Formats: sequence, C-alpha cells, structure tokens
Amino acid sequence: MDVGAGRSPPGGQQDGRDSPWVALLLAFFRHEGRFPASKHEVPSAVVTHLASQVGVPAQAYVAYDWRGRTIKYHRVQIRTALGFRETSVEDADQLVDWLTNEVVPHERALDRVRSAVYARCRELRLEPPTSERIARLVRSALASHEQQVSTAVRGRLSTNSVEALDGLLTPTKSSMDCELARAPLVELKADPGPASLESVLAQIAKLQRLRALGLPSDLFADVASKARQGYRQRVQIEEPYELRRHPEPVRSTLLAAWAGLRSGELTDNLVDTLFQ
Repeated sequence: MDVGAGRSPPGGQQDGRDSPWVALLLAFFRHEGRFPASKHEVPSAVVTHLASQVGVPAQAYVAYDWRGRTIKYHRVQIRTALGFRETSVEDADQLVDWLTNEVVPHERALDRVRSAVYARCRELRLEPPTSERIARLVRSALASHEQQVSTAVRGRLSTNSVEALDGLLTPTKSSMDCELARAPLVELKADPGPASLESVLAQIAKLQRLRALGLPSDLFADVASKARQGYRQRVQIEEPYELRRHPEPVRSTLLAAWAGLRSGELTDNLVDTLFQ
C-alpha cells in the first residue's frame, strides 16, 4: 500500500523529502491506532532507523511541517487507506454513552478508562479525538454514571435514612461549644487502636451508629464493587465540609456506600479483636 501515491497534496506536488515521514505516520498509526500528538512523541531511534532505510538525513524530520496543509493531507491519505475516519460529534456522544454503561461501572481509574476509549475507537475504525477531548469525554461519562447511580440509590433511601446520613456530617449539640467540635463521621473513620475492652466497646458503638442509619441491604446490589470502593475512598479523604457541598443525591450515595463498607470493616475488626 503506497499512501504517498495518487493525488497531490494541496498547493502542488508532494515533496519527496516528506515521503519517509508519511511512512512513519503510517507505522505509528498502525501500532497505536492514532497519530502522534507531536513530532517529539516518535522515538528518535525510530526516526533514525527509517531515515537510514530511505537514504535521508534524520535531521530532515525536524523540518517536516507538523501543522501545515501537507501533513493534514497525509493524514487523510492514511485514514482512507486504513479505513478510518475522524471522530464526529455524534461519535463522541456515543463514546460517552458506551463509557457510561459499559466501562465506568466496572473501572474508574482514569488511565484505564482513557485506554478503553482508544481501544473502542480502533474497534470502530475511528481516529481518536485529541487527548484533551478524550479527558472531557471521560469526565462526562463519570459524571453521567454518578448521576445514574445517585438517582437510583436516593430512590431506595427513606427520608429518615437520608437525615441520618446528613447527621454524620454535623457536629453534635453537646460538642458545638468545643473549639475542636467534630462531626460524627470523623470519629467513625478513626482506627480502633490497640486491642482492649475499651476499643471493643468503642467499635460496638460505631457499629450501632452505622446500623441505625437503616440502610437497605440491597442498596448497592446493581453497583459494581469498584464503584462502591471509589465512593468509599472519596468519603475517606474528604472532610465533612467538603462532603456537604455535594448535591443531596450524590452526598447520600457517597455516605451510604462508605457506611456499608465501614460497617463490614468494623465487624471484621471486632472479630479480630475478640480473638486477640
């Protein structure tokens, strides 16, 4: 396949000195499923090897116009030859839907979600969007999935449970006059400390507080474990005032996910402590 043959690029005949770099773009696209974001993304060893094969100095690669009309023409040739097309607005919307329903429920690590976008584009014979646009698509999918989960979870919670969850973020009246007043959530997060009767009683009190929330046992039955762990981690690292800033459905979902998993941890800790 010769992507350099055929119609001339806009503005005249194709410069023969560009031919090696067309081959380089083609090889990169075949391997990565996309074009390099900049000429510096191509390893210098690859440039040197290709230049030696076609008998041109490797330094000529620096002069290859990365933003001009010629390289755009070369990209069109390569896409056409490989059966790819540029990603349209409609394609991008479909990618967000696919991520929301198929990827994000099971995987929330940003680098892996981005990798899934590139793999999906290759499968659909699409030239991937820019890395910045992919980042926006990933954020949109994460937000869309969170909205779906939050709406579903909030619908399963009673008014009393929602109020009890919000109570975890509010310092108790008895501690309001203290300079270091803390929300109950802070105490519930704390580690039990060395095994002792006191620590056992403290863990039992925490477990009772969490069970009093009245959370349904099947609250997260249709939510993947990784997603629940992600919600738990957010609650674990955010301060109560930060959690209060979330919209109510999101806040309740985050706290409920954390409370369910924390309850399991406390139960396991109690068993271990009693054995000790």
